[in-house]
Amino acid sequence: MGNSNPTTPMADKDMLDAAILYTNACEKRYMSLLRQAKEQGYSAWGQLDVQSFTPNNAGMAG
Repeated sequence: MGNSNPTTPMADKDMLDAAILYTNACEKRYMSLLRQAKEQGYSAWGQLDVQSFTPNNAGMAG
């Protein structure tokens, strides 16, 4: 009886290694772009007013 799975444990390990390397490369690219955006003054939310998020007025009905 042969193995019906076309991938071998070594191929699975290679695929896992490739996925990890790809994920790490994507993370480095994201961090680089985020750093560049921050240096250029971009912000996703602008200046947040922390006081507006207190439990008394956090948008809860009551």
